[in-house]
Amino acid sequence: MSEKATFRYTTVELVFIAIVGVVFGIVNILLGTVYTAINAINPVLALLFAPFGIVTVLAGYVVRKPGAALLAGIISGLVPFLGNPANLLALGFGLAHGVGTEIIFAAFRYRNYNWLVCFLAGFLDGVCNMVVFVIAYGALAVSTMGQILLWVVIASLSYGVETGLLGKVVGELLYRAGILKSFLIARQR
Repeated sequence: MSEKATFRYTTVELVFIAIVGVVFGIVNILLGTVYTAINAINPVLALLFAPFGIVTVLAGYVVRKPGAALLAGIISGLVPFLGNPANLLALGFGLAHGVGTEIIFAAFRYRNYNWLVCFLAGFLDGVCNMVVFVIAYGALAVSTMGQILLWVVIASLSYGVETGLLGKVVGELLYRAGILKSFLIARQR
């Protein structure tokens, strides 16, 4: 189906984006605790824990319109203001998740949502996430560029699988449950 990508959202699409943004914002607070524990044990192992951007891939995959992933990322980043000590940093990560995902879906003109595209969306989500990480935590001051590049590669591959592919899986499960009949995902099948 050749529907042109548009910023015109239905109320149902906006409500979906808001709901998944809030839900995953809360889930990410809990996942942040798990990440912190893993990071305390082994910071390199923490690079393999990357489910934080599922919200952006899920929103983009289901809504299939420009800005859906970015909006979901911003909403999920705003939720931690309700109780996460990271606050502004969480918003930075949410924005990074949305930008990375949005760039890939835009590159495919919001028409292709196969496994590779979702993996790439998660992968670039990870790259953007690591940019925020490196800046926020001053990694350049304590690590070599080679170490940082290795971290980016490891984290981005993890994001490709855990964020990109799991985001697609969650979207498919919602579709198969029959609750996405009013979304482009259903009309494009």
